[in-house]
Amino acid sequence: MSLTEVSVNRPVTTAMFFIGIAIIGVIAVSYISVDYLPSVQIPELLVQTVYVGASPEEVERQISEPIESMLNTVKGVKRVISISREGLSLVRLQFYWGTDIDYAMLEVREKLDAIRGSLPEDAQRPTIVKIDP
Repeated sequence: MSLTEVSVNRPVTTAMFFIGIAIIGVIAVSYISVDYLPSVQIPELLVQTVYVGASPEEVERQISEPIESMLNTVKGVKRVISISREGLSLVRLQFYWGTDIDYAMLEVREKLDAIRGSLPEDAQRPTIVKIDP
């Protein structure tokens, strides 16, 4: 007997089989968790320092470069990128995936506290921001 003959000769059995498959599918879907916006922590930090009234060249020389050189020594740093604008220094730290970003933020804060004395007195204290989508 072929599958087609069994399906035609026993319609109730065939219907029960497919209803059973549908019920199993509904139960399986209810147990599967779907997360449309999973929590992803991008391993990046942004260090922002305000130096009012300074030219971009002055900001780069007196703030961005010392901060860059000090933060390059932080464990797990993949890349350091800085932007110097009039009165503002932005240093972006990219870490390798799997780096504990909270521990890295603590280490960055320690490095910034150590370098604080060599920054200009008019410059505000550097602030650290986590990149969070």
